[in-house]
Amino acid sequence: MGKVLVTLKIFPKEGKIEEAKQKILELKPVLLREEDVAFGIVVLKAAFVLEDEEGTTKLEEEIRKIDAVSEFDVIDQTLTDAFDEVYGEGKK
Repeated sequence: MGKVLVTLKIFPKEGKIEEAKQKILELKPVLLREEDVAFGIVVLKAAFVLEDEEGTTKLEEEIRKIDAVSEFDVIDQTLTDAFDEVYGEGKK
């Protein structure tokens, strides 16, 4: 099976951006960045590489457990073989 690149937009609770970032980093994203939306509102964008057969259910459950997160959206999900090439999986 392949890998899936999943991108989330995560809305931290007010004043809990750093706490949310630390908890999300424990889930080992390949990317985590802050994005200013408007009027001092900051969201977090996080990208994760998952095995295709896993789906996003477990990741979504882990994000929901983070007290510093008010809500989140899956904004992109795509199959990718690029990670196999970059990390050497499947190379002979």
